[in-house]
Amino acid sequence: MTARARAGRLAVIVNALLGLPLAAFAPATVLAALIGMANGALFFLACGRSAMRLPLYLVGAATVAALVQPIGLLLAPSGGPAVIGEVSLAVVSLGVWAALSVARLLGL
Repeated sequence: MTARARAGRLAVIVNALLGLPLAAFAPATVLAALIGMANGALFFLACGRSAMRLPLYLVGAATVAALVQPIGLLLAPSGGPAVIGEVSLAVVSLGVWAALSVARLLGL
């Protein structure tokens, strides 16, 4: 099997695994979740404890970001300096950092 055939086969498998679950969400929600995961990783680098908790930070950050993203549309409907499509980077980042800070203070 050639490298090109293996790459094509891998692309079919990845699309089958990720294509359907991601297709259920709006692109702005997926982008907000990815931005949230990046912020969760940065929060973990700044305030994290054990490396075993990193997946919890990432899942929590992605969830909070997906929930906070529509609030960004209400706060700044005309956009702003830090907007990618329908995602306000400032609102998503502040929401994730605030939620992770509260979770950290509560010992979760």
